[in-house]
Amino acid sequence: MIPNAIAASGIAWGIIQMIFCGWLGYFSLMIIVRCAIQGKACSYQELADITYGKNFRWIINVVFFFGNWGTALLYLKLVSSLISAFISIFFSSHNLPDWLTHPQSKIMPIIVGTVFVFPLSLAKELKSLRYLCLLSFFFVLFLCYVVVQESFSYIGQSNVPVDVKTFILGGISTTFPTAVFSYMSHSNVLDVFGELKNANQRRMRKVVLRTIIIVFVTYLIVGSVGYVTFSNQLLMNNLQDINKANGVVLLAYGFDTEGNSIQYPILVVICILMMCMAIIVAEPLNVKPAKDGLKDIFWPRRSDENGQPIETNESMCAHFLLVFFTVYSAVVVAVFAKSAQTVMNILGSSFYSLICFIFPGFFYLKLHEKEPVNKDKVLVYLMMLSMGAFGIWNTVENIIHPTS
Repeated sequence: MIPNAIAASGIAWGIIQMIFCGWLGYFSLMIIVRCAIQGKACSYQELADITYGKNFRWIINVVFFFGNWGTALLYLKLVSSLISAFISIFFSSHNLPDWLTHPQSKIMPIIVGTVFVFPLSLAKELKSLRYLCLLSFFFVLFLCYVVVQESFSYIGQSNVPVDVKTFILGGISTTFPTAVFSYMSHSNVLDVFGELKNANQRRMRKVVLRTIIIVFVTYLIVGSVGYVTFSNQLLMNNLQDINKANGVVLLAYGFDTEGNSIQYPILVVICILMMCMAIIVAEPLNVKPAKDGLKDIFWPRRSDENGQPIETNESMCAHFLLVFFTVYSAVVVAVFAKSAQTVMNILGSSFYSLICFIFPGFFYLKLHEKEPVNKDKVLVYLMMLSMGAFGIWNTVENIIHPTS
């Protein structure tokens, strides 16, 4: 979907937005960590309670649930499309039913949610998934290699001039929310900080900075190379099957420049399977904060005087039911949702803008209200005002004119 986002704004303007959102994501992540250390909070929700009280904490929980629940929904759509594509490619000689092979299958999200997402999401701590997440990281590196390798081959065989746009101002309504989504790790940052050995601001700064750089380089390679390779098709919407498959441009290697089906390269088929696994592993990272938002309403999370989390009285039965509701409510909506890109655009400009930029600014200003205006305060004010205005405008824009 990143090549689609780059195509909407042109390669230069699209990369500029990716860089800006990367810097903004780093700045706001460190704002959250600094505020948590100062307020001795172990969670985003507790930080809200410390700064503005229980009513604000309740608002945070609602936003947390819908924001992360929406991401789980988006990933369900994407992985369902990829699995359907893999089945149709691998078993092309068999006469399989549409509910297994169609990219908009209504049955596949149910299968994915039941077989993969729900069991993995039952883990209570993120560290239980650390080895799977490391494996997913290598899958993403392989994705970068495959996109570069196959794109050179595709361009060489197509003999069609590449039509790359550099600057399309109106594309910001698609590119910017996607860029915000790309760096969205604010929901889990304090969980990661709490599980870090010898946790302190300096060590966490290194973790955050390295993560942002890796994410940016990955999206730069996949987005720019994917856009250059399929620039004509993306601009003219020639690949209807790809558009129906939720904009997963990795699937475009199975079509020629006229939109006719061709044989998929073996590396692309392997990469599709790997990305299915990577997205499935990433699902619990969204289900957990969404579920925690619900949990915190009934069993508020507290810290001791040293900022260490105090165990709550959530039972295994309650944990099971909260995860079940979070996963299967997303599954139900994923069955009927038509466009993953529209879901991403609305999430990026509404809930993500609140979680990533608006709420961290509120925390910082409250905890530093007695201090004189300095560079960080000015940056926080600018971040809140600009992202607040953009979020309102872009949310309305994507609701009125959704991406097909």
